[in-house]
Amino acid sequence: MKMLESLLIGAAVGVAGMVVKDKITGTSSNSALDKKQRELDNIYSENEKLSKRNKEMERKIEDLISENQKLHKKFAELDDNHDDIEDELSDVKKKLSRVTQEKEALSRELQEYKLACENYKIENDRLKGK
Repeated sequence: MKMLESLLIGAAVGVAGMVVKDKITGTSSNSALDKKQRELDNIYSENEKLSKRNKEMERKIEDLISENQKLHKKFAELDDNHDDIEDELSDVKKKLSRVTQEKEALSRELQEYKLACENYKIENDRLKGK
């Protein structure tokens, strides 16, 4: 009988230990589940924030790409205008060079005419004096 009592007491203590263990483990596992759920909620929240930030960055990138394309077109237009202006400048330089050469030629002719006129005047004065 003592053995049976010991067995029953041992069984009761074992069952009681398992109940206590289950309660402790159950409570801890609920606490762990709550902790894991909070972590998961935080991860979802952070994911939402990052997703929104990513979308915002994508919009900014699209805006910057659009602005870059506009600036590229404007640069191409300005480059074409620059080429046109350089062509005009080259034409004006050629014309200026031609006009300068003509001016120098006319200036030489004028000097020649002045010299000829002086010579005619001297000859005219000499003939009047005779």
